[in-house]
Amino acid sequence: MTAEQYEKAVCDLFRLWKQQHLQDGNTSKNMPKTQCPEAFIRDGIPYPIEYFTQPREDRVLFVLKESNAKCADKNSSSLSWFRDFVEGCEDENPYLRTKLASAFNSITGSDLSAREAIKRIAIMNINKRGGTSSSIDSVLREYAKDYKERYIKKQIELIDPKYVVCCGVYGVINDTVYNGNPPPTFMLLDVRHPSRGISVEGFAEVCKKQI
Repeated sequence: MTAEQYEKAVCDLFRLWKQQHLQDGNTSKNMPKTQCPEAFIRDGIPYPIEYFTQPREDRVLFVLKESNAKCADKNSSSLSWFRDFVEGCEDENPYLRTKLASAFNSITGSDLSAREAIKRIAIMNINKRGGTSSSIDSVLREYAKDYKERYIKKQIELIDPKYVVCCGVYGVINDTVYNGNPPPTFMLLDVRHPSRGISVEGFAEVCKKQI
């Protein structure tokens, strides 16, 4: 897949996903506690050209729970948070992105700067409605169960990674999304969320040990 083909396909997927959010509405059992029904936070690949022109063996997808975005609307995106880091915008908290960059280097055997590494990764939140600084596991699993077949699996398929790094969500991805039988096209790695008391070096080492 080319970057252009990905952009078109993911836009189509997100359009349908947004519509499903609206159809679910306020009665949805998987609604995070703070979000409006139309909230949708786009994620995926911040730099599709750099991502798809690298060898597939170097493609790494980091999967997290949900964005900390209490005011999300239907046009929100987490991609700018990563692009701002790459472009050198002032930032009070660059550590999560620095950890993901270090993990990418460790997994792929690269030695890129943090900014260059971020240009080559993909980032996906399971719950596209967003939430707060903490999540409820039962709500997250309900969301994954309801959206896995038509949306979550499809987004992972479009990203087409070699490695899927589950950041505190291994059980949700392995058990809830794939029923304990993920496809052999990628390797699942099980790590804690990068914001939870682990150093840059420690996070990268945990990833490397599972390769």
